[in-house]
Amino acid sequence: MSTLLRILTDRVTYRRLGYLLLEVPLGTIWFSILVTLWSFLWGVFVTPLVIPAAIALAYGTRWCTAVEAGLASALLGIDAGVPAISIAGRGWRERMRGLFGPGFWRAQGYLWTRWLLGFPAGVLMLVLIGLPISLIVQPLLVAFVHGGTDVAGLHIHSVTAALALVPVGVVLLPLGIAAAYPLGGALIPLTGRLLHEGGEADTAVGAA
Repeated sequence: MSTLLRILTDRVTYRRLGYLLLEVPLGTIWFSILVTLWSFLWGVFVTPLVIPAAIALAYGTRWCTAVEAGLASALLGIDAGVPAISIAGRGWRERMRGLFGPGFWRAQGYLWTRWLLGFPAGVLMLVLIGLPISLIVQPLLVAFVHGGTDVAGLHIHSVTAALALVPVGVVLLPLGIAAAYPLGGALIPLTGRLLHEGGEADTAVGAA
């Protein structure tokens, strides 16, 4: 109980909760952007449009990662960096190396991870928090919904039945919130490796 209370009163828990919940909309946005940019690049690979497509992919990746690096810094306390993009160079090979250096591929890895791992984690947190809140507010809902409501596979047909579930929601809600602490903490090492500061291809975003 003391551990649960400590977690619930720690601001770190709510920062991690915010980070996890943001994974649902942001993970979806980054996935859509990456799929669009990569598809366009491959679609014009053997045409002159490949150059602007490559630049768009590199700068799009940097922009998405800059947003994420700011969130990681503010909510996870990570010193995050984003790839420095440059189209300067004497030839096209040198310019491609400036666009697609190691930092670019780490940024790509992070954005795909944000979708593949972060999105399910965010959905899990939505369920862990949304279900208890739904149980708590059921007495207000069932009174105004003809025929009752359904929640977690249960059909609630009366205010009395809804009131009986309120204590369950009250117990589950703090447990759901507390789950953000270890779940968010588990993402810190991976996020730190992919968005770490250092290397000539990186530029710092800031510290938490």
